[in-house]
Amino acid sequence: DWAATLAPLAISAPVTFATNHLVLIGHEPRPDTALSDLPAVLGKDRLAVAQTEAVPAGVYAREALQNAGVWSRVQPRLVEAANVRAALVLVARGDVRFGIVYATDAATSDVAVLHRIDKDSHSPITYAAVPLSDGGGASFVAFLQSEAAQTVLRGHGYGSP
Repeated sequence: DWAATLAPLAISAPVTFATNHLVLIGHEPRPDTALSDLPAVLGKDRLAVAQTEAVPAGVYAREALQNAGVWSRVQPRLVEAANVRAALVLVARGDVRFGIVYATDAATSDVAVLHRIDKDSHSPITYAAVPLSDGGGASFVAFLQSEAAQTVLRGHGYGSP
């Protein structure tokens, strides 16, 4: 029983080691497009996002669209993918003209970043690690916080905590 195995290990507090942000992407480049302009820009086109009730990137996208005041007008145009990478692929292939994904995912594909979404428009996007109190993983968590690891993470588009 895995719970009995973990019970003797006290878990330390999570340590945030990286952040991310959302971007509006398009199949083709176009001028900066604010979320408030999205209903007009979409027209009859679709917007790819990760599942807005189950996948973190989709939940963040829903929050940003709600805070921009366009959720009710954009929701009928959504294509909810199983995950953020699937949403990215839909835009990259041209199946859908627009999408909202993590900046780090957009950087791995040949899509146009149309707008960097304000980080204050949704819950914080953070990545955390939890070292066990028995010392297991503490050195790895310390490494994730090191300048060397932070340099690598920044090189892949992640932000510092």
